[in-house]
Amino acid sequence: MAINPGILCQFFIITIFGVIILSILRVLLKSSKVFALWSQNHPNSTERVHTIEEPFNLVGMMILLLFELVVIQIKVGFDFNGTSGDLPGLLLAIIPVIIGFLFIGYNVYMYARGQKKEHRYGLENENHTISHKTMRTIDYKRKSWHFIAFILLSTFLLLGSINTTKNFVGSKDSAEFRTIIESFWGNSQGEGYLEIAFIRHSIPLGQTILIMVMYGMVMVLLVVEITRLSNFLHCVFHKETQKKLLYKEIDTFASYSHFAVGYLASAMVLPPMLFLAGLCLAAFADPAASMIGMKFGKKRYSWNQKSLEGTLGGSLAAFLTMSALVGPIYSIIGATVFAVLDLVTPKPIKVSDNLLMPICITFVFAMLSLLNIPSINVFGV
Repeated sequence: MAINPGILCQFFIITIFGVIILSILRVLLKSSKVFALWSQNHPNSTERVHTIEEPFNLVGMMILLLFELVVIQIKVGFDFNGTSGDLPGLLLAIIPVIIGFLFIGYNVYMYARGQKKEHRYGLENENHTISHKTMRTIDYKRKSWHFIAFILLSTFLLLGSINTTKNFVGSKDSAEFRTIIESFWGNSQGEGYLEIAFIRHSIPLGQTILIMVMYGMVMVLLVVEITRLSNFLHCVFHKETQKKLLYKEIDTFASYSHFAVGYLASAMVLPPMLFLAGLCLAAFADPAASMIGMKFGKKRYSWNQKSLEGTLGGSLAAFLTMSALVGPIYSIIGATVFAVLDLVTPKPIKVSDNLLMPICITFVFAMLSLLNIPSINVFGV
């Protein structure tokens, strides 16, 4: 009996999401046990508690992953008939399989060499001896990956848009050309696109590209984290990731995994231009706030040690970078969202800003859309 390729693809996708969610749940349970034991034996000490990320990040990741799995099942469809519409489903199944085989092959190679897993590398920040200058360098390197992700995604979208319109012959102002542009970028002019998030085959090509790239990023980063946290599985990028970890991230999923999972959910809801605008918060506003706050911050908040100067600098960066993509109204509101999140994370709200930013900006942009408040961008879509 021939195996239905659609069912096989669904099986691979559900399996990999299941493994990831179970791994997150394992870290959550382990963290809870460690926290309880430490609190019982050291009632007046909080040192160990700071090495365990607050559980809300792990719970938030699990909820978003379940949401993403549901949207994939609804939107992609797995009734294969040999058309180009089958490609997204095939890629969604093949990507984790390839990544899994690569990591399995790497582990076979490492064990064949007799290499044992080294879970720690004696980091300076693991012993709380890291200097302010070194911490600033590590923070710059961490934030730079957000900017790299923005450039990567923008490049993919730009190349895709050029390829979509390269064979068009006619006026750039014609209705036909606008239809072609909208087929790629979608239309964010006050449409209630939350509705189409759960309708099969309704998203523009540009959004499909975003989802695929972010999906691949999620798969790679979460597999890296699962192997890094394992006591026996080798991680391909173990040394590099350990060098950039904060002390509180050593025993849990690092913030870059929050970023990937959060913005994958955003890509599934927002059309490309609004998604890129939301990504500006992580790619430009967050690094600007961090750099300005570390170097010039004087007026610091007592609850999370961030600075007023950093918040203002990050908000300004958010407004300026978002303006060309979504216009002044969305940019002002987006900058306000960033300022509020900078004030309340990671305290008093104990959630990573890398997880909250994509969730909040997606929700806000969706509400603006449902209220028929139009955005303005260079493509007019």
